[in-house]
Amino acid sequence: MELEVRRVREAFLSGRSRPLRFRLQQLEALRRMVQEREKDILAAIAADLCKEML
Repeated sequence: MELEVRRVREAFLSGRSRPLRFRLQQLEALRRMVQEREKDILAAIAADLCKEML
């Protein structure tokens, strides 16, 4: 874990980062995917929670 944190910090400090536009596009795509698959996501959560109760 420590190595991963160091690697991410070095990348951040070097200025190697995706542009804001890219990040906004990724978030918008994620929002659309969640909306499109909302019923499937909720069904999976319900199935997982019911499994825990047994």
